[in-house]
Amino acid sequence: MSEEDLRIKELLIENDRLKNKIENLKKENKTLYDEYLNYMEYSELTILDLSVEINRLKGIDNTMSNKEFQELFNECKLNELEYYSS
Repeated sequence: MSEEDLRIKELLIENDRLKNKIENLKKENKTLYDEYLNYMEYSELTILDLSVEINRLKGIDNTMSNKEFQELFNECKLNELEYYSS
């Protein structure tokens, strides 16, 4: 085999290795994205549960003002950032 043939073989091997790495990263990305969606779904349910509980404690109906909702939403977003940054 010539040096050129050896280099081509090395490049083909490296190409296969990189293809496998890309596929593994795609799978990992899909897993992380699925986890993120599950967390977001949980967060949204938590916001709704919190709004109902706040209103129950206040003794009012199960509606929430936009300001209260925004405050809860912002708090959940901060919690989410802390969760993913740890």
